[in-house]
Amino acid sequence: MSARDLLLATLLGALALGCGDDDGSTADAGPGVDAGPGIDAGSPDGGPTDAAPPLDAAACDEGDEAVVIACPDELVVDCAPAAGVEVAATASAAACDDGPVTVTCTPDGDLLAPGESEGRCVARTEAGDEASCTFPVRVTAAAVALTCPDAITTACAGPTTEVSLDAPAVMDACGVAGSPSSDGPADGFPVGETEVRFEAPVEGGDPVACTTLVRVTDEDAPTVMCEDDLTLVRTRPDEVLTPPEAAATDACDPAPTLEVDTETLARGANEVTWSATDSAGRTGTCVTSIDVLEAYAPTGVRLVSATLRGDGSTRVTIAWEGAGGADRTGYALERAPAPGGPWTRITTVGRNARTANDPRMDGGERHYRVVTLAGAWDGGASESVRAYALDAAGYDLRGESVPTVPFATTLYGVVRHPRDLSAGPYPLVLLLHGNHGICRRTPTDDEDFCGTSQDHECPDGRFVTTPNAEGLAYLAETVAAQGYVAVSISANAMNCRNGWIGERAQLLRAHLAQWAEYATSGGAPFGGTFRGRVDLSRVALFGHSRGGEAVAAVPAVLRDAPLVGVNVTSIFSLAPTDFDGYAPRDVAYGVLLPACDGDVRFLNGTDIHDRSLAFDDPRPRAQVLFAGANHNFFNTEWRIDDNGDGRSCDVSLEVGGPAQRGMLEGVFGAWLAGTVPTGALPEAFVRADAPTPEGIDAWAGTPLDLRWTYAAERLRVDDLEGPGTPGTNRLGEANAFSGWSTAERCFDNACGSRYPHERGAMILSWDGGGPVASFGLGGADGSGWDTVSMRVVSRRSVFNSGADEQVFRVILEDAAGRRAAVRTSDVTTVPHLYPHNDPLEIFQTVRVPFASFLAATPGLDRSRLGAVEVRMDVGGYRRGSVLLTDVALAN
Repeated sequence: MSARDLLLATLLGALALGCGDDDGSTADAGPGVDAGPGIDAGSPDGGPTDAAPPLDAAACDEGDEAVVIACPDELVVDCAPAAGVEVAATASAAACDDGPVTVTCTPDGDLLAPGESEGRCVARTEAGDEASCTFPVRVTAAAVALTCPDAITTACAGPTTEVSLDAPAVMDACGVAGSPSSDGPADGFPVGETEVRFEAPVEGGDPVACTTLVRVTDEDAPTVMCEDDLTLVRTRPDEVLTPPEAAATDACDPAPTLEVDTETLARGANEVTWSATDSAGRTGTCVTSIDVLEAYAPTGVRLVSATLRGDGSTRVTIAWEGAGGADRTGYALERAPAPGGPWTRITTVGRNARTANDPRMDGGERHYRVVTLAGAWDGGASESVRAYALDAAGYDLRGESVPTVPFATTLYGVVRHPRDLSAGPYPLVLLLHGNHGICRRTPTDDEDFCGTSQDHECPDGRFVTTPNAEGLAYLAETVAAQGYVAVSISANAMNCRNGWIGERAQLLRAHLAQWAEYATSGGAPFGGTFRGRVDLSRVALFGHSRGGEAVAAVPAVLRDAPLVGVNVTSIFSLAPTDFDGYAPRDVAYGVLLPACDGDVRFLNGTDIHDRSLAFDDPRPRAQVLFAGANHNFFNTEWRIDDNGDGRSCDVSLEVGGPAQRGMLEGVFGAWLAGTVPTGALPEAFVRADAPTPEGIDAWAGTPLDLRWTYAAERLRVDDLEGPGTPGTNRLGEANAFSGWSTAERCFDNACGSRYPHERGAMILSWDGGGPVASFGLGGADGSGWDTVSMRVVSRRSVFNSGADEQVFRVILEDAAGRRAAVRTSDVTTVPHLYPHNDPLEIFQTVRVPFASFLAATPGLDRSRLGAVEVRMDVGGYRRGSVLLTDVALAN
């Protein structure tokens, strides 16, 4: 039965009273009229509430109404669903003539939602008379309410805390509510406030809900764990030091926020505070005092000397460049069996030291590094350098035939090699001494005498043999410790004869042929010791004096009579003679000129070097002038000072034998490292791009005055020898010389009596005015080149009276006219001549990096270059005279 049918059934029992029925009988209310009182259809018992009073004819006595009607005071329906309930109202009515009455009411089975409205009933007689009344209608929803427990506060018991919550009180007069549930976290409550919502479903309506607050408190701050007070060392200038990591724990917050008040550490004392804040906002701290020292890693570490001791051990000397860092107190030399360690400390030295020794290197191959010290603390560690323990051998092969030598002679070699030959094959280095006496009275005598011999021994039985080859054993030992098989060969049979440069070159070839046999099939006296252990595809030659000229002749000898598998890649001439005009080509070539040479006084090695420049060869060509060095003291057996009477230099200017040999060990080692390995590049100081390394100076025992020229891969702009010179350069572009007192092209002796070069040059003299020498580049692409290079020397000229050096500007202009200028003093030093009684005008190279030009003018277009200029307009240097040649774009 519907709610409407239920309501109507309930109302059928009400009486409709007619007017004028004195006997109290019930009048017919008419069809469809519910004369009963108003009913609350939603009440539990469906009973009437506020029924209209019954009417009879007496209600008409006091008025002239034809019909009267009585409505309920209020129609109330409780426990209605949210969708509404069907409600029908009734009223009591009577006709005053006792006739029939029809009553209609609103609502009449209408679906009413919970709320308030107005009901109305109308009574009509058959005569058409009407009466009406109104009444309030109130439909109330099912009354369900939840009352949550009061807020709860409790201390945390961990990251989450279990909290027991009472169920909410349910008020449900209509019996329509289900059991309440909550959204509280099943695994416990976090620290802080959490609002918990309880909700109960309601039949036929929306659920009801309430909330309560759960507050979990954290009264304890996090615990921060940081390092004890400590010292850190900055090991390089760009190293950023940060405080070490700290950690924080908290009883209730698994990940408190950890912060530090110092991101980077400065030199000196730093007080660093770490702060940890938990989710409750409580903060704990930890403080560490950190002292930062600066002791940077050394650079330029090199093996500068090795000596095979009498007991068979190897003494090694390591050198380095001074490290920066204000807290540097010294250095430690360490040794390891492999580049990665483990490291053993050998010795410590003071802050000003640049060398240290391992007196007895053990094993076959060892690695060394240098650690900068800051008091008791280790600073930066250098890159490691490898050294090999040494072993000695030799051969003395008699009756050997050497082309162009008119007698059978001896192949005599003093061999030094790495003890562990299995780590090879090692490149071969042959060293050849110069012309010197081969006889002396006693082994310790300084004076040597000539004698002609067909082998390496003194022919006069009254004397002992001068061990000229052994005089270069120190250099062979240093070279061998760097990973070469080094052989100092004897040319005593060639000594004390006029010239014999070609014969010495043939002697070198004969030794190379012998080593080709040792390296492949073996041979006496070594058997198979060196089989597969010598790399003849990488051979270097070193020669002194006439030996220096002879090694320069070997490439030509090998072109005429090649040796299978033998490839000479590097040659170094020390104080060479120049009797026969050789021009080494297709090989890296270096020459050392001792400025105080009393034997080869005109430093003829310049000519060999200059001739080597004539070839467009990308291999390195270098020349170094060594101020203060004589001719003899590079060989330990040449004990008399060839400059002893001051014929070349004041003897007080000489650096001495140990310094000369120390310089040679350092420089020749660097030369080999930059020219023998495939793809190697000589060090910056060899390329005239940097001063002499401090470590080489330190091993020499004195600051060395070395003046380099260098050429390798290059685009020749002008060597002042091409057609149209000096007005047109090698690129076919115009040159211009303006503002000079003298601007004259010269060649060889025409450049001056003290000009030793077989090269064209420009004499440029000036006396104010800022003169310019411009060399057109015609849009040349400089993108593939590193420097603008030229050779220059300050002349013996009245214009240079009182001059110590020359400083000028090199200006590079691109095709669009943008210009960049660099002072020579910003990249190198061009000193005025060198200490000597009658100095020669020896060129040195000035190389200005493209990086310097681009730093001066960032917009310079190096891909299209217009000109390079030399401009003499620097204050303090507005008067002078130079020779200039070999302008190039170079690497």
